Amino acid sequence: MKEFKMLSEYKRQIINFFYLSCIQTVNLISPLVILPFLIIKFGIEGYGSIAFAQAISFYVSTLINFGFNVSGTKKISEFRDEKKIKDKIISSIYITKLIIYLFLLAVVYGFFLFSGKWLSNDSFCYLVLLYTISTLYDVFFPVWYFLGIEKMKIITITNTISKLLFCISIFIFIGNQTNILLVPILFIICNLLAIIFPLFILFKAESYKPTLPNKMFLISTIKEAYIFFIADFMAILKDRTNILIIGSCLSMSSVAYFDVIQKIIGFIRSIFINFNNAFFPLIVRTRRPKDVKIGIWGSLGFSILTYLIMVTFSDILISFLSKGRIENDTIVFSIAALFIITASISSTIGLFILIPNGYQNKFLYNLFLATLVYLLLIMILFLTNNINLISLLIAYNMSVFIELCHRCYLCYKFKLTQYLLK
Repeated sequence: MKEFKMLSEYKRQIINFFYLSCIQTVNLISPLVILPFLIIKFGIEGYGSIAFAQAISFYVSTLINFGFNVSGTKKISEFRDEKKIKDKIISSIYITKLIIYLFLLAVVYGFFLFSGKWLSNDSFCYLVLLYTISTLYDVFFPVWYFLGIEKMKIITITNTISKLLFCISIFIFIGNQTNILLVPILFIICNLLAIIFPLFILFKAESYKPTLPNKMFLISTIKEAYIFFIADFMAILKDRTNILIIGSCLSMSSVAYFDVIQKIIGFIRSIFINFNNAFFPLIVRTRRPKDVKIGIWGSLGFSILTYLIMVTFSDILISFLSKGRIENDTIVFSIAALFIITASISSTIGLFILIPNGYQNKFLYNLFLATLVYLLLIMILFLTNNINLISLLIAYNMSVFIELCHRCYLCYKFKLTQYLLK
């Protein structure tokens, strides 16, 4: 009976968690489905070039989102019943995102144009430019709005359909190595299709009316988002910088292997991210310790279980996804997968305890500390000429572990341990 009561109490959050899981599952499975096909068609080096270009686009995407996926969700959740304020929030977010997108697109295009690489017909340059164009999806896809009003069904359906179309189109139109630029082009087309219906619902069913917010409101919206932007940027800096270093110092084959590992880990991590996103609006409104404890201790237990399962079957996973063309290193995989445990607990503490209780500045300081540790470790690896997959992964996981320890210390310092312990 107690279990049924709990399910009833968190019904909306569980439904949103289900929809978010569907979105992330499709987002992460679709690359895994086409991964073996792309490796066969383009080779490990060719696929490594795609992964390298995607890593650059992740930086662009993070800059465009500017933390609005969290701050936008928070503000929409707080003002869900005040339409005029909601319209101003939506308009502020869209204006900011569009300006950032146009600026970054001009920067990327200008870089290739003035460096001369644009005229050399280098396919890698075109890959980067096309993946940058594809981030228009991040400008207009209103996931933060539907998260805030806790209605995820619409974007789940449209996102799923677009990703299915992308996978099908890859198998239909990609024939050989000369078609490598078709991958981002098809990605752009399918992303644009995913935007249309949610925007239609936003304008019609939700009666959104674009408005030009005053300067103070726009600045206020940006200020509230910048902490979450820095959080996202710090995460992407550590996450994607490894790929850039591997591609620059090692080989595209190593990039391909690392990218496959990241996709597997990302698939598992998405479960925890979806859980946090689904419960975040509730935590912001109530700040009940029992809700937070369920999230933190549940995440710890499940992350340990998934880690053990992943490491046990890592050889099978890598072989299956690469069609036997990439050989797994169990030690490398085991070290990389530790991220699931430390990052899941750390992010839950930050999102469920520090931010709802008004410690955004401490949260930001914590991220700076972790990133500084990571960059110092990377610098040491460069100075000692010790760049390899294992050393990079150890540096990355050490920074995340320090981030977790410092967040636990902050909970102790500011007397927030009731959210962690009975």
